[in-house]
Amino acid sequence: WFVLLTPDAPGNSALDLDPNALKEATALSVNFWFVTPLVLPQLAPVIHPALEGLFETLITWSVLYFGFLSENRAQKQNMLGFLVGTAFLTNVFYIPYLAIRNAAPDLV
Repeated sequence: WFVLLTPDAPGNSALDLDPNALKEATALSVNFWFVTPLVLPQLAPVIHPALEGLFETLITWSVLYFGFLSENRAQKQNMLGFLVGTAFLTNVFYIPYLAIRNAAPDLV
């Protein structure tokens, strides 16, 4: 939380967003998985293709974590909250989940 919310960390905090960055993030979210450009191309914002490709790759990577729902482990914490968090801040939620989840059952 120190890195995201305090002004003492290098760079801007999450509370001090540039309006252009927020506008760009909103445009990227509207073009999520290219649904809007395919269905309603007149409403889709125009974004640099490399930036959009990077955004789509990161979102797809976080969707892969839904495979953890198929584990047969009885967890102390509900995984669904961590999965929703990984869609926004991938490693901020993913790494703590790995630390607190139960150990794998013996496969032998």
